[in-house]
Amino acid sequence: MTHAPLIHPLPHPIDLLALQQHDPARFPLLMESTASGTAQGRWSLLLAAQGDRLRLDADGQVRDLQGAVQPGTFLQALDRAWQHERLPHDGSHSLPFRGGWALMLDYEVASQIEPVLPARARADGRPTALALRCPAAVLHDHQNDASFVIAEAGEQALLEALVTLASQALPEAGQGWQPPQSVGEDAPQRFTDGVRRVIDYLHAGDVFQVNLSRRWQARFARPLAPA
Repeated sequence: MTHAPLIHPLPHPIDLLALQQHDPARFPLLMESTASGTAQGRWSLLLAAQGDRLRLDADGQVRDLQGAVQPGTFLQALDRAWQHERLPHDGSHSLPFRGGWALMLDYEVASQIEPVLPARARADGRPTALALRCPAAVLHDHQNDASFVIAEAGEQALLEALVTLASQALPEAGQGWQPPQSVGEDAPQRFTDGVRRVIDYLHAGDVFQVNLSRRWQARFARPLAPA
């Protein structure tokens, strides 16, 4: 049996960043397109969380929303949860969302796929991986300047709550922004020396891809909101 999602066109375009800043607990993930005129940059998505959560903690244990330890690896626990919640899609719409999960995966999760890689935990105690159940989202179509709320079948109450929330007059995103008090950067020589080493590795055939970055640090007078 297939299921059609619930779709509610909004009467006016929505500032997704302002909506996320208004209720960050409800909206954990904003995927905003800044490009224009391309198929890949047409849509921005603001995912709405409700229900299950899985996290891979620094001690290597997988826990659910209530803190109960789950058997197996994080990816195995996520697959079980996904199989339990998934709804067959009926193909009745072309919007780029029909429910699912928002994922945060650190590089360290790769050790669950490639056993030869050593398992490592974050030194700051934060989760190595996080999965948030997101059965609904607010979408903005940049091509047509139109916004929609979409939710999985059976989530009528959530759909209506999001429509009400999206219809409120919200402060413009970024109000109260203060520039950093100071900005610092790594010494240029450290980065250029790294580039030379990478070129040597490539010539030797030791690597085919290297990620190289240069650190910048900004200090602010008070903590910043993630958005």
